[in-house]
Amino acid sequence: SSPEPVGMQFRCLKRGSKCLMLAVMKPELLNEADVQQALMALPGWHVEGRELTKEFPFASYLAGIAFVNQVARLAEEMNHHPDLLVSWRKVTVHLTTHSAGGLTELDLDLARRLEPVAQPCVQP
Repeated sequence: SSPEPVGMQFRCLKRGSKCLMLAVMKPELLNEADVQQALMALPGWHVEGRELTKEFPFASYLAGIAFVNQVARLAEEMNHHPDLLVSWRKVTVHLTTHSAGGLTELDLDLARRLEPVAQPCVQP
């Protein structure tokens, strides 16, 4: 197999049972101002080092596991996989784009998509 071109990544766009491979440019790192601007619309999220992090509380352990299962499906669709820490009645999500070495628009997009997923499960 030939080496992957510098700055290129390949993603699978699912069409039914088929996978259409798409070449995409390596995501660009966000600057601090862009991250801070985005955080204003993402309550509870904060930056730890090179990661975007949030702890989601749940009414029960099983509610947290249900959330993790939804996150896993969404992450697979996006081909962007967070680090998840499952604890009793809480799940901590850590987002970063490893291939870029920090935060990119992919991380912000996934954070935005996780908010409505968590709402039905989060402890009041």
